[in-house]
Amino acid sequence: MTQITAWGELALRHWKEFRPNMVAFLTKNESLEDALVNAQENAKTEMTLRLQRGEHFHQAKEATLGYWIFLPSEKEVPILDPDRMPFSQPGE
Repeated sequence: MTQITAWGELALRHWKEFRPNMVAFLTKNESLEDALVNAQENAKTEMTLRLQRGEHFHQAKEATLGYWIFLPSEKEVPILDPDRMPFSQPGE
């Protein structure tokens, strides 16, 4: 299995604070690690594509992390789109 990277750890810290219900649900269903790996791998892929298209590093990183790692709070967006979080979530 893929290791959790720094971006995965960053996601976990952010999700615990802003998406605690999602973290609890994923933990209960033993899919938290899979969700973190999915987020970090999608972020890595997107970052690579943005840089290949000539986007500046900091702009690419901000957009990528903003989409895959720094998920919106549960108050703002209770349920995420399946492409962003392909794991079952509370309320689905």
